[in-house]
Amino acid sequence: MTPSFDFRLLGPPVLLRNGKPVHLLKKPLALLAFLTMEQARPHERVTLSELFWPDFPESRADNSLRQALHALRKVLDAPGGPPLFPDSRTSVMINPDHPLRIDGQKLDRPPASCPFFHDPEHCPPARPGSILVSESSARLLKEQFRLSEADDFRILGTRKKGFFLLDFSGEYAPEEGHRPLFGRDRELRFFSELSVRDRGGVLVLEGEAGIGKSALVRAFLDRASFHEGPIRDDRMFPPVCGTSPFLFPWSGMFRTQSGSDGKLWKLPEAAPPRSYVRSFSLPEEEDGRCPSGSFFSLPPLPGFPASGPFRAFCPPEEISKVIRSILRVRAGESSFLLLVEDLHWIDLSTGELLRGVLSDPFFTKKVFFLLTTRTGEDPSWLSRVPDLRKIRLSPLMEEDSRAMIRSMSSDAPLSDAEISRVVRTADGVPLFIEELTRERIEERREPPRGGTPAIPATLSEVLASRLERHAGARPLLQRAALFGRTVPMDLLRALSPESPELFDALLRQVVLSGLVRTEPDPSGETFTFRHALIAEAARSSLPAAAQKLLHRKIAETIRDRFPDRSAVHPEIVARHFEGAEEWAEAVDWFEKAARGTYLKGAFPESEHLLEKAFDLLHRCPDSPEIRNGEIRRLILQGSLFIERYGYGSLMATQVFRKALSLVEPGSGLSEDAFSALYGICETLYGGNDLREIRRITDSFVEAAAKTASSDFQIASLFADGRVAFWEGRFGHSLDRFDQYMEMEEYSAGQTAGIRENGRDQAIGYRLWGFWFCGKYRSAGNLLESVLEQVSGSETSFFKQGHVLTFAMVLLRYFRLPGRIIPVADVLLESIRIHQTEGWFSSERGFRGWAMVMKGDPAGIPLIIQGLRLARNSHHIAEIKYLSLLSESYLVLGETDKARGVADSALRFSEKSGTHFFDAELWRMKGEFALKEGKRKDARECFGKAIGISRSQGARALELRAVTSMGRLLGEDGEQKKALELVSGVFDLLDGPESDPSLPDIREALELRRDLS
Repeated sequence: MTPSFDFRLLGPPVLLRNGKPVHLLKKPLALLAFLTMEQARPHERVTLSELFWPDFPESRADNSLRQALHALRKVLDAPGGPPLFPDSRTSVMINPDHPLRIDGQKLDRPPASCPFFHDPEHCPPARPGSILVSESSARLLKEQFRLSEADDFRILGTRKKGFFLLDFSGEYAPEEGHRPLFGRDRELRFFSELSVRDRGGVLVLEGEAGIGKSALVRAFLDRASFHEGPIRDDRMFPPVCGTSPFLFPWSGMFRTQSGSDGKLWKLPEAAPPRSYVRSFSLPEEEDGRCPSGSFFSLPPLPGFPASGPFRAFCPPEEISKVIRSILRVRAGESSFLLLVEDLHWIDLSTGELLRGVLSDPFFTKKVFFLLTTRTGEDPSWLSRVPDLRKIRLSPLMEEDSRAMIRSMSSDAPLSDAEISRVVRTADGVPLFIEELTRERIEERREPPRGGTPAIPATLSEVLASRLERHAGARPLLQRAALFGRTVPMDLLRALSPESPELFDALLRQVVLSGLVRTEPDPSGETFTFRHALIAEAARSSLPAAAQKLLHRKIAETIRDRFPDRSAVHPEIVARHFEGAEEWAEAVDWFEKAARGTYLKGAFPESEHLLEKAFDLLHRCPDSPEIRNGEIRRLILQGSLFIERYGYGSLMATQVFRKALSLVEPGSGLSEDAFSALYGICETLYGGNDLREIRRITDSFVEAAAKTASSDFQIASLFADGRVAFWEGRFGHSLDRFDQYMEMEEYSAGQTAGIRENGRDQAIGYRLWGFWFCGKYRSAGNLLESVLEQVSGSETSFFKQGHVLTFAMVLLRYFRLPGRIIPVADVLLESIRIHQTEGWFSSERGFRGWAMVMKGDPAGIPLIIQGLRLARNSHHIAEIKYLSLLSESYLVLGETDKARGVADSALRFSEKSGTHFFDAELWRMKGEFALKEGKRKDARECFGKAIGISRSQGARALELRAVTSMGRLLGEDGEQKKALELVSGVFDLLDGPESDPSLPDIREALELRRDLS
């Protein structure tokens, strides 16, 4: 009898099969709704993957589409009935002969004018020239863009909200007041020819400081007509204390791309806030934080107040996706040029994101990237960007230098002798020429006392000479320079002892001199040195003792008068306490900065800031407070090493042991001692001795039981459950994790991040535990929930490596290789963004296994690579990779290699005490024996597998072993014995946890049917 299918869209969306609801995830359900409403025509697969997964790489989007279609076929294809989708490799449409009934009215389909769907499930019409985003994305972007709420619409029977990002323009606007450019005609012609000839590409302009890179770029942009396409501008600024907040410079592109440079803010003269230091003047209220505000510290847009806190742990992936999506939209509209200046100041995470963009042919074929950097200071990854062109600026020729001097001194012409002296001294460096010429002009206006001064021989000397001419304003310049090239004006006023009237007079003087400029900004007025070298000269003119006092004043002023800013950027306070030689204060503030960046997923930056703290620690006098602080920092550092390099990180082991050694003897199980002991237990998973892990875990559990701390007891449940899993005690493990989740839900405490990081792992071990205990549906439902959270950015960066690995392992247990590839793609992206190389073993190994299972032997080297990496990062899990390799060799018909690898895995199991997969290894050995015709040996191996699985309570492994043995017995004519054996697992086949769509269940059902 052919089943009936009903798809109800009026009210809550429901798919019914024979009148009973069928569960589908959101994406397959949305895809089905779209296809049923557009049955009249086929839809290209490429179009559907781009529409529903716009932020995914092409291969991953295609895989996601295939999975969604497979989920629909599994539910809606009936044996003997018409298929839901006609066979086609290039397009998809609903089969008009399929008996699917739909009660809903047709939905508005997304028009071609809608250029971008950040959340493709929300697809109302978009206004021309605007970008449509979902409500969740609007929360992310509300402080970066002006938003307009879209009309309510219905999708899958549910009312949804959408928002438009308005004024999506923000093209480069030529700046006024620049001096003419001299001696760069050849470079300008080359730029123009290149931009006209090539739609995309990467061009790097390098040169020494002051050589005129920015001036050349501005001249080119002022003259350029880049295929009549737009020009975007993003500039890096000097880092503070050696590191900038990750991804911060992209905020400039955010605002430029959204059109916020002027008309959006009702400030036509306002410059977009691109500088990290400028961002320091932006307040950030705790209850109004959102990822973009947390990353960029940009102010909320008037008229669109914050509606509440946004989850603080998703910015890295979300910000990266939005930036790449904006670029992708612009590249699709027309060709354009993106300028990124001063790469030598780029932070690590921004560099990684830019490297990924520059390595993607989609962007480099459609976007012309113009980058500037100082010679010898460009980031190391730049040399690995494909098809990169580089131009090095040389000094100006003598005639060009003379022309530049004459142009600057046209109102008060210099003599030929004076011009010759400037030319000889400046040696063709435009900034040097400019400052020497200005100095000569100022000398004429105010002749120096005491005779004719000597001509400065270096750029630093001429800058010092110019500062000397403004002696009255020099303290103001020095105060500003010690903070940085750009200073918030309200902070500079707070640091200055002058009266407001005198401050304003001095400010006018230095602005007229050309040394600095003031810039209006949405966050408040800023004070900016015209060139970084001018700031360096002002800073170096301040004596060391005076610098020390001023550093202290800056740090205390920020801490006491601007507490909101010190909370946002503690590394700035740390740098100034360091300059003041207030070592203990500096260490504490560097720790705050490290902890903040760690919690935001900026692991490289966090590591750098911690190193700064430890470098200064030896200068602090010994005290209990210093020792306690060191323990705290060591625990943070150990956690960071595990996140980045895996459990096998020797550095993590060393710092946790050092932290434990610093705990005062007889102090009991303090929080510090507990965290250090827990960290040591974590690092032991990088070794190969599970018995040692059990010994330490038992002492850990015993100590926690003697305390009243629920945090300690919860962590001990996790530790005990984890080691029990690897031992093969699956029932005990699952029981411990169930207790963990129950206690964790009702306890509000936190202990050094242990609880936050343990929760996701507990979910993962429950995933595995469900499967091993034969709870297939529970495992599948939890898996889908976990993957949905990851795809919806509801999982923190801490969780992603763990969760995605747990998911791939379970998909391998389910024998679903086609679903592993897209999960591995997500994991690879997470590794790249957070630079967590410890997860490469999972990504390599399981990707390789999936490739082999799908018929590609090129997966074998990936599995071997994963195995080698696992021995360094998570040695206790070596059996996982050996079993992957053994099974892959078996599939490829290389039985001898398969047997050898399986024997190695069993030897490791015996040596390490890691017995969780012994039953499957013995079953695989039986399959090897069958391949060679050794049926007696096969029976022995299968029998041993059955015995081990039953003793461990590993019902899923028992089912596999019973199926292999039953098939062998049936082939040997012992059907009755085989059926009796299979009857012991009937509960797995017919019970509520059975899932016939899984290969293990399906094969066992077929065996039972054949035997009957």
